[in-house]
Amino acid sequence: MTHLPAFNKLGSCSFAVEGLIKQGSAHHGSGSWVFAATVASDADAILKLNRAPTEVVYDVASAIGGSAEKDIAHRDVTPNNFGHSMGRGYLFDFSAGKDMASNGWRRPRSVNSLSGIIGTVLWAPLAVLEGEQHSESNMLEGLFISSLSISCNGKLAGRHAMRPSQLKHCARLRRGQLTRLELDEFPNIAPHLKPLILPLHDLFYPKALPQGFPLKARTYNTEVTTQMVQELCKM
Repeated sequence: MTHLPAFNKLGSCSFAVEGLIKQGSAHHGSGSWVFAATVASDADAILKLNRAPTEVVYDVASAIGGSAEKDIAHRDVTPNNFGHSMGRGYLFDFSAGKDMASNGWRRPRSVNSLSGIIGTVLWAPLAVLEGEQHSESNMLEGLFISSLSISCNGKLAGRHAMRPSQLKHCARLRRGQLTRLELDEFPNIAPHLKPLILPLHDLFYPKALPQGFPLKARTYNTEVTTQMVQELCKM
């Protein structure tokens, strides 16, 4: 693992993660390892959990929040960039990490530009696809989208249409899918993961019921905190 300035700023915890990866306890490979699935590849992943996924999500959310407290934005929370060791979650690969201390959290991005969208658009948070700067909330949303992907064996709805050359289309597709009352992926989510995935969906995309109107869609919450995700994982 390269010792990048943003990674080194995290202190001793970063070296603990690096050690886990070197000894093979935390895995760089298939994101399915996050939930302790015994699989050969993402393509044939069938989730059979033998460890509690809430602990892993809790720990990775804590890592996102802890990094943000030190003004480090990971910016690439995807299934391939977090893993587990002995039932605990670890966030790694800070190659796209950025020190945001010099007002970077508020610096605008270029709308409809790939600038600032790190990694694969398939797991990019809606706010980032729509041109917002990376934040603690949307990096946590990246954790939700990644967990959703893992829970349905990588079969995210519309995944083949998420092309980096068509960011406006990607943003519209993501907003349309995640603001629906029921996820298109619902039938494919592993049953034992629904108690985790569905509340996460509600957290980032709460159901809205304006007075006098029937419930037809969800709103979008861009103010999710690490503590909110931690509390959800404890339920």
